[in-house]
Amino acid sequence: MRIRVGIGEDERSALAGSRWSAWAPAIVVVVVAITIADALVGHFTIITPLLVLAPLACALFGRWRDTALAAVLAFAAGLVSLTWNAGFGTTYAIGLIVVAVGGFGAVQIALLRAAGEVSAARFRLLAEIADIGSSPATLDATVDRVLAIIVPALADFARLDGDRGLLGERGDAGADGAERLRQIAASEPGLELVDLGDRLASAITVPLEARGDRLGVLSLALGPSQRSYAAGDVAFVRVLAGRVELALDNAGLSRDLSAAERQLATILEELAEPVTVMDERGRIVYANDAAVELLLVDSAQELYDAEPGETMARFDVTDEHGAPVSLERLPGMRLLRGEADPPPMLVRNVVRETGEERWLVNKASAVTDDEGRTVRVVNVIEDVTQSRRRELSQRLLAEASRVLAASLDYEETLQRAAEVAVPVLADWCWVDVLGSGREVEPVGVAHVDPDLVALARRLRARYPVRMEHPGGIGQVISRGVKIVSEPIPDDALAAYAQDDEHLEMLRALGLALLVIVPLAVGHQTLGALTLARSDPERRFGAADIELAEELGRRAGTALLNARLYTEHVAISQTLQRGLRPPALVDMPGFSAASRYRPAGALNLVGGDFFDAFPVTGGHMLIIGDVAGSGAEAAALTGLARYTLRSAGQLTGDPSQALERLNATLRDHPELSLVTAVSGLLQPGVNGDGARMLLANAGHPPPILIRDGAASLLGEPDTLAGAFDDGEWGCSTIELRSGDTLLLYTDGVLDTVGTDGRFGEERLLECVRAGPTAPAALLDHLDAALDAFQRGPQRDDTAMVAIRYEGTA
Repeated sequence: MRIRVGIGEDERSALAGSRWSAWAPAIVVVVVAITIADALVGHFTIITPLLVLAPLACALFGRWRDTALAAVLAFAAGLVSLTWNAGFGTTYAIGLIVVAVGGFGAVQIALLRAAGEVSAARFRLLAEIADIGSSPATLDATVDRVLAIIVPALADFARLDGDRGLLGERGDAGADGAERLRQIAASEPGLELVDLGDRLASAITVPLEARGDRLGVLSLALGPSQRSYAAGDVAFVRVLAGRVELALDNAGLSRDLSAAERQLATILEELAEPVTVMDERGRIVYANDAAVELLLVDSAQELYDAEPGETMARFDVTDEHGAPVSLERLPGMRLLRGEADPPPMLVRNVVRETGEERWLVNKASAVTDDEGRTVRVVNVIEDVTQSRRRELSQRLLAEASRVLAASLDYEETLQRAAEVAVPVLADWCWVDVLGSGREVEPVGVAHVDPDLVALARRLRARYPVRMEHPGGIGQVISRGVKIVSEPIPDDALAAYAQDDEHLEMLRALGLALLVIVPLAVGHQTLGALTLARSDPERRFGAADIELAEELGRRAGTALLNARLYTEHVAISQTLQRGLRPPALVDMPGFSAASRYRPAGALNLVGGDFFDAFPVTGGHMLIIGDVAGSGAEAAALTGLARYTLRSAGQLTGDPSQALERLNATLRDHPELSLVTAVSGLLQPGVNGDGARMLLANAGHPPPILIRDGAASLLGEPDTLAGAFDDGEWGCSTIELRSGDTLLLYTDGVLDTVGTDGRFGEERLLECVRAGPTAPAALLDHLDAALDAFQRGPQRDDTAMVAIRYEGTA
């Protein structure tokens, strides 16, 4: 730093106080008073040492010149007192020494006080200049504050010249003095200061630089105040200039930043997304028009004037899971706390005044200085309300469709549908259906609090809703229209309640807003869906109501489908029970058991059949299998079984029964094939053996189990229904007491395992190793098939076991 200085002859600092103080006359009075007292006492007592009190008192309260005067007067008075004291002796000499030394010490104390005052004044000036640089301000404001601090504390006149001309001046230097200082400031370094004009006696000019760039020149001058600069002031101005440089540099940076911010603001104002900028304290220092509109304030200045968090208090803010969100959780404040790159945050924002719901994504970026400290935070707020609502609606409807299709038990289904709506769409959800006798039947209720759900169930049980009640659920069901309520006041609850207990329970539910929509299928209304919110500020918007109506339509469709399915299942089961093979009748001399397993979990009947019925001369036993599956096979099963039964009862002949079945099948409009075994059991008389007349139309041959051996009986003939002309001959099997016959369908042989089909060989081996009692034998075969089978059952299976017990 280069200093150009003109200094007056007086080396006293410009910051020093006045030369004399009001204590000077008082000091003279004190010295005279002590001297007079000393003269009056005379040589009996020496008061001379008390004269030192005058300079000491002046050193504490006056100026150093006052103190020096007091010291000289005190010493002179001490010398004068020799004329009335008892001669010059030791005591008198000590008194004079006390006065002399005390006076000298008092002068030194006064000088130190004066130097301390100058130092304190310099420190105050430096501190005030430093305060300017600590906060951003415009360049003009900074220059004005600097000059106001310097004049009149350090100068009578001061000016700041920049590279492009005068930045500012303060004080009165006269026309000649101001021009002279301007010339000095503009001259080359090293110029000696000689003549400052009529009004200015002493001056200092200092060039100001920062970061290698010249900022200007600071010129200080004294004159009217009768002060002048000392050499110590030059050193102090060097330090002061450094503080001024910093303040001006910051102001320049602030000006540049302001210009940049204005340019940035012009850009940001064109953005559709709301943008705010916060300072390091979390206060908003910039907001574009989109942010003003989103935050529901009248102007950006309202945001600038608000304390951090004050604007946010206008909204209920939660995260996507419903947990409250404070200001400190937002990405911008997390950046200010030093967290690096906090992720964007999705929040649900509800306007307290209107209940409007918005979904906002908050993103933040930090603006740092050269040392990496965050000085600004830029917040970008994206309004994703529409997309979020679509997402939530699609997710809710998808989940509702899933649960509505998961079960055909309509009560379970509607309960789960109610749970889907909570808490995304509402705090409460009820589902009611129109029951028999036009009664309103509650089938579903949901809330996040299980205790409140239990309370709601008790309420509906204790105070049922009826169709004739005005308004509400009955009106929605009867008319098929929706109801959207305003916030429900307490007096409305009191008017609706049937008694005090009813009112207490209604209040405990916390119902503030209601939407009731029909469970509609076309023009038919099957029930009502009720949604309720406990917060009166969380209004149901048009999108919420539309979503509720769609949920009601889907629930209504699911309810109708469940009812139709239940009705169809009941009809189907009734029909299937009619087609299912009946229990075997008692046959004298025989014990029998049967097994029937249709393929498919929901089927009661399939393509296999068997029957036993009395005929002339014994009992007819039939077993068969129709081609195909499903309802057509079941219908053909009934046709085949009843045809064989009718023909068998009329003729008592197995062959004729199969011929009658063949003719019936050939009359069928479509090709219908059936395998069947028809057998006539004839018990013996007086203990003789029984016999069986057996005819086989393409069916797996029965197995005879005798004395631990198992053998196939007969050979299959042509399938019934294959040709117009068909004849089936009968073979005769003689039966002994203890013989067992096993009749089965091909589903037994075609059971699939890891080693292929079960087949005849495994069946024969299993029969040989099993018991001969009919029920035990079939249990043994069932277990063997279950152990062998892999995967689901592919074909119907039927088995009949008959054992000849002999006649009494």
